[in-house]
Amino acid sequence: MSLTKMQRDILRKGVVEALRFIEENPRRFKQSVELIVNLRDIDLKKPENRFVDVISLPHGSGKPAKICMIASGALASQARNVGVDLLIEPNDLALYGSDKRRGKKLANEYDFFLAEAQYMGLVGRYLGTFLGPRGKMPTPITLTTSIGDVVRSLRNSVRIRVRTNPQIKCRIGVEGMKVDEMVENVEAILSKVVSRMPKGIENIESIYVKGTMTPAVKVSLGGG
Repeated sequence: MSLTKMQRDILRKGVVEALRFIEENPRRFKQSVELIVNLRDIDLKKPENRFVDVISLPHGSGKPAKICMIASGALASQARNVGVDLLIEPNDLALYGSDKRRGKKLANEYDFFLAEAQYMGLVGRYLGTFLGPRGKMPTPITLTTSIGDVVRSLRNSVRIRVRTNPQIKCRIGVEGMKVDEMVENVEAILSKVVSRMPKGIENIESIYVKGTMTPAVKVSLGGG
């Protein structure tokens, strides 16, 4: 989906309004700017209508994603070299699987997970109950994978997910980012969402932009 100039201008006004609310409601932290997309006429009982997608944003989300990798040997060394946020040795997986609090904390703290392909079975056994429901099961990695490229892409990525609720929420930036950068981020997200919908933009009920602690601003692009 490529937005028309009119749609882009409407979206831009929505982002500007959301930022105005943020300025009027300052916090001691940089508030995120979030996108909410409500869907309609989608039967979520059908597997083809439930999905998880990772989208690399053209300007990042304003907050680099945190990445955890499960690996050993050469791949573990590569992971350290490219600076993953947490490296878990396969022998330590059982520690998370046997401690529900620790497992949940891991799943909530890290945005994306990578795992050496040969350990995917172990990951499923020990972390599946924590990562699966959150749509965070790891991407398998092999020695032929360019871990650096994968990590760089994920740093600027967000996850969109439709499972039991016909709604998508994700961060498109933080206060201080340029408005046009956030607009281009939204366009990338909407393009992926529309490509997943059986009726395209007609399956979008409504779109909102909001700050972490501010009211939502409705954006009408047509079809919603």
